[in-house]
Amino acid sequence: MGAIRTDGRSPMISDKLAALRRRAGKSQQEVAAAIGVSRQTVSNWGTEGV
Repeated sequence: MGAIRTDGRSPMISDKLAALRRRAGKSQQEVAAAIGVSRQTVSNWGTEGV
């Protein structure tokens, strides 16, 4: 489901969210609008390792 990690750990939630968003063909803005948060919040989830 998410990215394959070479360090043996499971993918982080942020990896899974990004993969699902891309698979659905949605932009960060579209995801943000759908769940009622800012685009910056969605971006932060991807860079801060939720």
